[in-house]
Amino acid sequence: MFCLLEGVGEIISVIVRSRNRGEVTIRAFNQAKQLLDDEIIHRAEVELVLPTENQVIASWEFIGKYSINSTDAVLLQCAFDAASELRTNGDNLVLVSSDQRPLNAARNAELFTFNPEIDNRAALDILIHSP
Repeated sequence: MFCLLEGVGEIISVIVRSRNRGEVTIRAFNQAKQLLDDEIIHRAEVELVLPTENQVIASWEFIGKYSINSTDAVLLQCAFDAASELRTNGDNLVLVSSDQRPLNAARNAELFTFNPEIDNRAALDILIHSP
C-alpha cells in the first residue's frame, strides 16, 4: 500500500478542521491523529511517496479539466500512474477521498474509488479484493 505524502497533510487538515468546528471532541481528535500515525504514517506496509516533477507538471491539465485544486490534481496524476503500473501486475488501485471532484475524475478514468464519509468497510473490502 502507498500513500502520497501530500495526502497525509490533507488528512491532517480534515481532522484539524473537524476539531476546530467542534464536530469532534478532543478525545476523538486525539484518537484520529493516533490512528493516522499508527495506520498510515508509521506503518511498515505503507509507503509514503512523493510526486515526481513530471507528475506535477502533467497534473496541471487536470485543474481545468476537472475543476480541482492543484493538490487534488497531483493526487490524481499519481493515482493514474500508479494504477497503470499496478494493472500490469494484475492489481488495482483504490483512490480514497472524501472530495467528490477527484472521486468523479477518478471514476471517469475507471479507477476504483472509496469515500470514507459515505462508504462502509465492506465496500472497501470488495474494492481491495476485486480482480
